[in-house]
Amino acid sequence: MKIEPTLKKKIEIVISALKSYNFPVENKPPSYVDILTIIRRPFSNSVILMAGFVSGSRKLIMKSVVHHPVNKAITETENQAVVEFDILTKLYPLFQDMDGCSVPEPILVLPEIETYVMEYVEGVLLENELHAANYLTSPKKFNKLQRSFFNCGRWLKRFQEGTGIHYAGPEVLDEVITRCDQQLEMIEYAKDKKCPTNLREDVMLFLRENQALVKNDEVIVSGRHGDFGPWNIIAEKHGITVIDYLGYREAPIAVDLLKMLMNFDNDEKALLTNSARIKELKQAFLEGYGTVQHISESVMIICETYHRAASLESAINNKAMRFHRSIERKRIFKSNLQWLINDRGREIKLMHNV
Repeated sequence: MKIEPTLKKKIEIVISALKSYNFPVENKPPSYVDILTIIRRPFSNSVILMAGFVSGSRKLIMKSVVHHPVNKAITETENQAVVEFDILTKLYPLFQDMDGCSVPEPILVLPEIETYVMEYVEGVLLENELHAANYLTSPKKFNKLQRSFFNCGRWLKRFQEGTGIHYAGPEVLDEVITRCDQQLEMIEYAKDKKCPTNLREDVMLFLRENQALVKNDEVIVSGRHGDFGPWNIIAEKHGITVIDYLGYREAPIAVDLLKMLMNFDNDEKALLTNSARIKELKQAFLEGYGTVQHISESVMIICETYHRAASLESAINNKAMRFHRSIERKRIFKSNLQWLINDRGREIKLMHNV
């Protein structure tokens, strides 16, 4: 297995640390640690490891931060390996008594190489199970998918309560607005002819106007996952496990809630997807989440605007090669551009009927 020198050195450091680490259950270090798989992604490198003990073997995964330009503001502000490890350490006991919902067990962190190690969770990404929402998929598979999204709602509520729900002032919206501006900047840079040249300026003015309407101590905040969607959720026979806490911080509770609802809205644009089933999945998620605390209209508009700008940017810059994906992308593009130009402020669509 050919490994570039920098990553190879990090793996050697991690393996050495693991061989000196007393695992709580086994009460001793592993006798060996082998490399199974290396997964390279834009924002991280992950290495699946096998640790051997007299009692058996245990799969682990080391995650090492990659400094991508898109996440520069996040990775250069705080050591994200430490951020992710710390929040997993806080969350792990909170979910141990909750059937169907979990987080990976944190093992150790090595701040000097921006890397941490956690339990490897067997299963499949929930994103890869969404075919069960298609027209011809069996009711049995769809019911399983419904249960997974019900658990997603339960997980998010426990996560927000566990990280602490409280009130903050309008300044807590600055980060959401800044992230929205970054998405609008990328849209502007793409120079798509269908997008008005003043879209960024117009939307940013709209966001600041809404922020000015927010009163002191009015924004409900908690811990924010930041990328809460089926691509970061592992589905297995006992329930769901949520992964990837890059950029974790405190933010309005609407951010994570609307992220999942935005995904449902986009999924309805797929050619093979049964929109009635998507609505049932959305309902299952919201039933799992339970009572949604009152969120002011201006806060909701700001958060929805951010998610729609992010969806529009993705539709512009992530070109789909397959025909049906191309159609889906065009529909997502049209829907979100329409909302950003004409519907914002008049229709808070993602929370409709909630």
